[in-house]
Amino acid sequence: THDISASVDAIYSHKFLKRGRSLSMNAKVDFKNSKSDGNTFAWDWLGDSAQVNQFTRSSNNSLNYSLKASYVEPIYGTNHFLETSLQFAHTIRDNDKRQYLDSACTMLDSVYSNRFYNQFFSEALEVNYRWVEQNYDLSLGLRVNPSQTLTSTTYLNTAQTKDTLISVWNFSPNFNFKYKFGKKEFARIIYRGSTNQPSVNQMEPVRNNSDAMNERVGNLNLNPEFRHNLRVMYSKFNQERFSSIMTGVQATFTKDALVNNSIYDQTGKLYQQTVNAQALPWNIGADFMYNTPFANKMLQFNTRTAVSYNQRIGYQLHEQEASVIEQKLNQGSFMLGDCSKTGNLNLSENLSLRFTHEVVDVGLRANVRYSRTQNNLNARSLSNVVDWGVTGDLAFHLPKNWEITADCGYTARYGYQLDDVDEIVLNASVSKTWK
Repeated sequence: THDISASVDAIYSHKFLKRGRSLSMNAKVDFKNSKSDGNTFAWDWLGDSAQVNQFTRSSNNSLNYSLKASYVEPIYGTNHFLETSLQFAHTIRDNDKRQYLDSACTMLDSVYSNRFYNQFFSEALEVNYRWVEQNYDLSLGLRVNPSQTLTSTTYLNTAQTKDTLISVWNFSPNFNFKYKFGKKEFARIIYRGSTNQPSVNQMEPVRNNSDAMNERVGNLNLNPEFRHNLRVMYSKFNQERFSSIMTGVQATFTKDALVNNSIYDQTGKLYQQTVNAQALPWNIGADFMYNTPFANKMLQFNTRTAVSYNQRIGYQLHEQEASVIEQKLNQGSFMLGDCSKTGNLNLSENLSLRFTHEVVDVGLRANVRYSRTQNNLNARSLSNVVDWGVTGDLAFHLPKNWEITADCGYTARYGYQLDDVDEIVLNASVSKTWK
């Protein structure tokens, strides 16, 4: 196996004589080349025969370049601006996979061999209006992001070439607002969309049987997934008391999410393929943090509270006829399983209190976490898990640079499938430092 990679970045920026007017340009080129050889051998002990005995030789090349230009024009006074940016990106991926039935590479297994050539084009036009004042900064605009995926696949068992073209248009507003209540206090709201392209392994249509019981099948018809990201946050720092508060909410919704489609045959063999989710995966979370000293700053109190919920999407079918699955694969199609929705709720709380003195340090920490998970396809999948623990530590700073330290922690767990076991951990040490 060997890998070669290189990248080049070039940046140009210019400020015009007119205040606020600026131009910036960015160019980037990435190149990667990798070659690898591998041998896979699987033996059926019951049938006393080799199930898989193959040698794989792969070559992967990728070239990616992007160009971006941004321009800012003041449109009213010195605090109103029009921001525009134009971006173009092009990715070329060339993958050649040859699978042989012998280590001498003379007997080609054409069913599992192919040449995969993929091009991905992405264009983005963004226009934003920005309003800047002493206490706030507002940016509002629109982003248009079309993309095209062109794939050419040569199947070595039939010597036929198949071309696939997929075009996608995505639109998303841009919103960024920051308000300053004071020198160390502010609130912020951010929304932005982003695109994620499927990988070569997810798209390459040739079957991969390197694992005898887990065969992956590529999908040429994948769209790039598009993520909507929202974040709201508030932060305040009291310089006189040295206390701080931070809280926020984050949410992500994904259109055309790249998820797994899992099909099991009657022997338990798994066939996996990446598909675009027809349902909408999403997650949302919130957290709150606060810390403050008191008692002449000898005591320090900290707390963090977090809550999150996420919904994961997948597809699965069990106990399918192996002959039917093989027939679908030979026809270049694949069955879609039942939609699996897994919801997961997490709640957590962490508290700590520390006393600091030149002679003694004492700390006490407590934490608790609750997790609830359930899947719509399995009535017995409901899981309620609780973890909690308490830890204390003590340190004495004695004369002559002697120090005695000790800590003790207790952890308890409930709701796991295995027997719930409580733990107590105790540590102690005596040390002396010579200058």
